[in-house]
Amino acid sequence: MKQDLKVLAEHIEKKVGKAHVFFKMWDVLKGKEKPSRQTLDKLALLAGFQSWDDFQGALHGTEDGLVNYDAGEK
Repeated sequence: MKQDLKVLAEHIEKKVGKAHVFFKMWDVLKGKEKPSRQTLDKLALLAGFQSWDDFQGALHGTEDGLVNYDAGEK
């Protein structure tokens, strides 16, 4: 699988430039490195949450998916 990642990285570098992100991702997947809090917050934003804590709350049942939306009750 690491060889596949290297081939993918080479193709991406040819198209867009540096592909160091893929090697960092590989280290996270292998358990060699943990993602930073900033990275986790960005992933949560992609999923529609304001922070990693909000995402975890919704995922584990302590919050609902509406935690990020103002109810706008008037």
